[in-house]
Amino acid sequence: MPNLFVYGTLLFPELVSALTQKSYKSTSALLKNYRVTEIFDGENPRSYPALIPMLGAEAKGKLLFDVDEKAIGILDFYEGDEYEKININLSVDGANYQAITYAWIGTGDEELKGDWNPNEFESNHLSYYLKEVIPEVLEEYQILHRRRND
Repeated sequence: MPNLFVYGTLLFPELVSALTQKSYKSTSALLKNYRVTEIFDGENPRSYPALIPMLGAEAKGKLLFDVDEKAIGILDFYEGDEYEKININLSVDGANYQAITYAWIGTGDEELKGDWNPNEFESNHLSYYLKEVIPEVLEEYQILHRRRND
């Protein structure tokens, strides 16, 4: 089972657990040469986190251990077409790990606004995501999954 580096909205164990309906052993981690930046999409006025390559930067996040393929499928759906699943190497407390994560693909239409603020997200948006967004995503995922199996 793969390890998963999460950051941004998926940095919050509550969101990952709500999406996958499981809890995972995790540890804090830094991903070198990446930055978590805030993207503002002018077409759809919203800001959200994006992991982008940047030499010398570090992205704070968590390493989740042993994430099963069903959970990865749900996270693939949640992250959508704007993100690409990539393989990365992390060093955590002197131990090396391979993991997957979701990096921003970028369309060229977005505007970079600076570092994404997890504290602001937690205080202003986390409860909304848990009550509104996550159930909607899971319902859409289940409908799509049922259609594929019909």
